[in-house]
Amino acid sequence: MNNIKFLISSSGTLLSICFFLLSSCNYNLPENYNWTQYRNDAGRTGYSAQQLSGNLAPRWIYNFAIPDKSWNGVDTRMIFDHAYHPVIAGKILYVGNSKDNKIYALDRKTGDIIWTFYTEGPVRFAPAVYKNRLYAVSDDGYLYCLNKQNGKLIWKKYGSPKEDLIIGNDKIISRWPARGGLVIKDGILYFGAGIWPSEKIFIYALNPDNGDVLWENNSSGEIEMPQPHPTAVAKSGISAQGYFTIGGSKLFIPTGRAVPAALDLKSGEMEYFHLQQYRNIGGASIMATDSFLFVPSGNSRDMNIISGPNFALFNNNDGSIIQTEIKSEAIAISPEYIYCVNNENNHIEAYSTKNIITTKETLDRRGETVSYKVLSDPVWSAEILKDNVKSLIVTKNRLIAGTSTEKVLIFDSTDGRLVSSYKVNGVPMGLAVAHKALFVSTDKGVLYCFDENYGRPPKVHSNEFIKLHFDSDSDCIKIADNIIKESDVNKGYCLDIECGDGSLIYELARKTNLKIIALTNDEKNIFNLR
Repeated sequence: MNNIKFLISSSGTLLSICFFLLSSCNYNLPENYNWTQYRNDAGRTGYSAQQLSGNLAPRWIYNFAIPDKSWNGVDTRMIFDHAYHPVIAGKILYVGNSKDNKIYALDRKTGDIIWTFYTEGPVRFAPAVYKNRLYAVSDDGYLYCLNKQNGKLIWKKYGSPKEDLIIGNDKIISRWPARGGLVIKDGILYFGAGIWPSEKIFIYALNPDNGDVLWENNSSGEIEMPQPHPTAVAKSGISAQGYFTIGGSKLFIPTGRAVPAALDLKSGEMEYFHLQQYRNIGGASIMATDSFLFVPSGNSRDMNIISGPNFALFNNNDGSIIQTEIKSEAIAISPEYIYCVNNENNHIEAYSTKNIITTKETLDRRGETVSYKVLSDPVWSAEILKDNVKSLIVTKNRLIAGTSTEKVLIFDSTDGRLVSSYKVNGVPMGLAVAHKALFVSTDKGVLYCFDENYGRPPKVHSNEFIKLHFDSDSDCIKIADNIIKESDVNKGYCLDIECGDGSLIYELARKTNLKIIALTNDEKNIFNLR
């Protein structure tokens, strides 16, 4: 091949070259029109207090590459990186990218790039905006604090005491990737690093202004405790994978496919972690109110139900379960209602937030009357189309759903009446509303801005990787040929300790399917090679 397509990403001394196949608003609205973190608040409720029109049209479309998911296959219940989840503040939309390791700042009205920032690993979680700063975590193990206007680094914090790189999920990542998706509440930022309990898990509360540690929990990964298999006890505690969530006085830590753990919000001390008791109840997409916790549950062999077929309802206070099966793959919570979509009977169900649970009675084995608590009956329900709903958010007047049939459905949030429907490219996994516009991100790496009363064709952007015309050093051409011949390796990993002007890695990239990791201390060289 004379030309190849590849993208270079780096920061500091790590330069990684990866190969990709591409898949074919009013600026001056108030602050509460923003969407500043994943699902817009620390409880991950997916609620915005603004009104949204039912007459929307795509204003712009950004075609990123398909996300590099950390976990694949059936029943992962860890779908935190299956789409690029945006956040919006003022004139700018921010989104991280697991494919090219970058954080993007886009013009909210046009989709044009304002700035980008390279990390040294996949950016799998939505960033968060606080004051004039942007915060993001990466698989390189760092939490980054950037100037939200220009993307300049203000400070960064590594999630463990030492830096160490390994091969993980087909990438070069930190031994302690920052997969505790950051959350901000009441002027405090929380995040976590590490996924292997035996190598320690680190959970932090930080001052977002300067990164100072307010508390650190580095002991909850090595707790000797009952494991999911009955009678099994081992030294293996939490594994932080998913978006941290706050409800009442608790910081909830998603632990992959296991039930979430609860830490005291003020001290970071472990409150409870019922791993053995609730086994297959758990997932990355948890939600919380002051009193209750909603957790993905159930197993399925259906590839279309990777998020889990149900939700379970828990008490925040002690982690006791109230109901194991709320038949909905997606939930959104407004001040008035908890919205579920029952994909078995194809109904939207709205439950009152004022009377979430009710007490019922039954007879035990001895014939004695016992009482138990369950989810109350819905206040109202409405039949919908037979489209399997995968994502859900709610505004003051609209309920927005993303379906497995690659549609976005907009309903009236007071009665479930269908207002409008839009076809998109991919399953809408990420939804956000800001400044009277709807933002949709799909599992095919496509990001949409739908704006009200927009009558022109949408502006379309693509991450077309540069076709490089590189004059390689003749010696490097020969060396590359010899390496390929002698090693007889065409795919896998290649580490170049000092990449120089890039001639060798270019030739190896051009002639093989290797994933090449290049190291250099030359900052100018990094800039040029990008």
